[in-house]
Amino acid sequence: MLQVITRMNKFSFRISLAMIVLSYTILSCSGNKKTDPALDVRIIGLDKGTVYLKAFENDTLLKIIDSAKVKGQKQIRFDLHGVPPQLLLLEVKERPGEYLMFFSDDTLVQITTELDRFGYAKRITGGTNVRLWRQYKDMLLQYNSRKLDLVKAMLTARQKRDTNVLDSVQRKLQSIERRRKLFSYNFALSKPFAPVRAYVAYTEFRDNPAALDSIYHSWKTHTGIYDTLIRHLLDSIKRP
Repeated sequence: MLQVITRMNKFSFRISLAMIVLSYTILSCSGNKKTDPALDVRIIGLDKGTVYLKAFENDTLLKIIDSAKVKGQKQIRFDLHGVPPQLLLLEVKERPGEYLMFFSDDTLVQITTELDRFGYAKRITGGTNVRLWRQYKDMLLQYNSRKLDLVKAMLTARQKRDTNVLDSVQRKLQSIERRRKLFSYNFALSKPFAPVRAYVAYTEFRDNPAALDSIYHSWKTHTGIYDTLIRHLLDSIKRP
């Protein structure tokens, strides 16, 4: 009888262990399920209008890649299939010249903003590129805030014709700019590779081929539009 009970206990333990493993596998798979690339936008205060989704073409020109009509609905969706992760812009047709910039991703990106403060997203969620872009921009804001304070001090020193203070402020500005460039360099160099890192490398160091080449060849992964732009740029420099 004792042997039967022992066997039953062992059998029950095996079933319980198998169920735990199965449950964990199911949860893991569902948790890692990747959503299709898309953009959900909610603009509080916009009841009627047209929203453009724009991308950069040839670095400076903007082109419309999609648009959506707002007719009372709280949210609009843009399908991003076939649109590689890159810096994109949202613009409301009825308020031209006001842009909301964000970095797209290969998964669902959700943006909530207000019409009266359209250039600033109240909330944005997404994948790796969205997270890294937010980290990068937050750090740049800190550097820019310090530079703004120093520029104000420099203007005051010029009015007072205080050359000592002026020289000190200029040295501090140069120091901040060097640190900002170093931060951008390390950001682009960091792992894992992501298209947003290639964007930073291309926009910050295209005038510094040595730094750009060093960053480019540190990546084990080469994919995306900015990676391609970097490769073409480096090839054109090396070409006699």
